[in-house]
Amino acid sequence: MRLEKVICLVLIIMSSIVLLGRAEETITVNNINLGEFVYGEEITKEDLADHVVAVEYWGVNCSRCRGSMPQMVEFVKKYSTKPFIFIGFHRQNEPKEKVIAHCKSLKVNYPIYQHGDVKGLTFAEKLLPHFALFNHRGELIYKGSSSDEINVIAKKLEEAINNAPDPLIGEGPYKKLKSLAQQICQRKGLGNIMLQLEKKVQSENPEEKEEAEKLMARLGKYSHQLKLKAEGLKDKEPLQYYETCRNLAEQFKGHAIGDDSQKTLDELKNDKVFQDALKADREWQKIEKIKESLKPCQSDKPLEINHCEKCRKKNESVIAQLVSACKGLLKQHSDTPAASKAQDFLGELE
Repeated sequence: MRLEKVICLVLIIMSSIVLLGRAEETITVNNINLGEFVYGEEITKEDLADHVVAVEYWGVNCSRCRGSMPQMVEFVKKYSTKPFIFIGFHRQNEPKEKVIAHCKSLKVNYPIYQHGDVKGLTFAEKLLPHFALFNHRGELIYKGSSSDEINVIAKKLEEAINNAPDPLIGEGPYKKLKSLAQQICQRKGLGNIMLQLEKKVQSENPEEKEEAEKLMARLGKYSHQLKLKAEGLKDKEPLQYYETCRNLAEQFKGHAIGDDSQKTLDELKNDKVFQDALKADREWQKIEKIKESLKPCQSDKPLEINHCEKCRKKNESVIAQLVSACKGLLKQHSDTPAASKAQDFLGELE
């Protein structure tokens, strides 16, 4: 009897050790694998730091997904000025062209990736759409259906964003440099603030020095990310590139960071090829504005100009306006990134 008790005790201890060794992996924002970029404005994993991040798994052949996506679009609009990033992971084996057309028809305003995933997050594919939400610390705070639990998601998202500090200063707390931290959140006069921080890192007060070092590091990271973003935009999105450089020059005016960006802007003024591309991009933005007037033939159906005669008939005057604008852009700015967009769009319209 005593031997049996000993054996049972040993088995219990061994089982506990095994269970501890197999403890479920903690799912964080670092588990996100973006996959292949398909649509929208491309992001990097580094962009996710200090942001509330939402991920929706969806598919073009999923009727429930078509129902939830307009609400996701509204979330992005509502929190466009907040530290919030929304990502769509397309999970069905369909060609990119079909995915892009679907996103355009629903006016999706967030990046879409093919074969993206969150490592450790499991769910049945038949349960699309599926939603995951991470707070600004990168912790998974919700997962569930984005069609069945939309009210719960809206509440969780609002709470997470309200609790998220500005990424430029982080959580703090800032006692010695509270005023400077508050000024940083305004995103104005960052050049002057950087000059002040460079002096304060020499402070003999350990607390003030530590806070200054932290704020300098965050501003340095912010400017570096903007520069990287700009570098990837010059040949593809001239207007975004120009605006990013101008933003850096204005925000960091009076500091070396701003001076470098201003020098770039001055060089761009004398770059005839870039100026032509910039003008073309501005014309393309006007075309994008006109595209917003396109309407589906029925409110419960996606916009399908290519395949639906009723859609074409309903949007006849807008299509004529778009065709004229695209041809005008091609004539005036033929060898530009915007001209390529206009040519592709004409192919969809005609």
